[in-house]
Amino acid sequence: MYSATLGQLLTDLNNTDANIEASAFITTDGLVMCSALPAGMSEDLTGAMSASVVAVGKYAADYLVGGKFEHIIIKGEHGYILIKQAGEHTVITVLAKTDAQLEQIATNADTAAKQALALL
Repeated sequence: MYSATLGQLLTDLNNTDANIEASAFITTDGLVMCSALPAGMSEDLTGAMSASVVAVGKYAADYLVGGKFEHIIIKGEHGYILIKQAGEHTVITVLAKTDAQLEQIATNADTAAKQALALL
């Protein structure tokens, strides 16, 4: 039930915007708790990369700007990666197309993260 509920949160998030291509709840040590990734995309690699980026982001937020990590946005040639804190040891990773309205996607991801936090 736990995984199914998290999965439904991700499905609902992905359905809020046609520009969202994938999403996943991932522990800060890289374990994918639940995902809505396209076929052929590795959960293990997605989890490992998200955890690595978060580790650097947490250190940079603390050291460079002083404060807690909230989210990271990476812009690539073909889209965005948004990683938001979703609990002390959990993040939500969202992949979006280049046309995406990041502010709206970040708000929707934050809502899903808060709903997941209530379950975790």
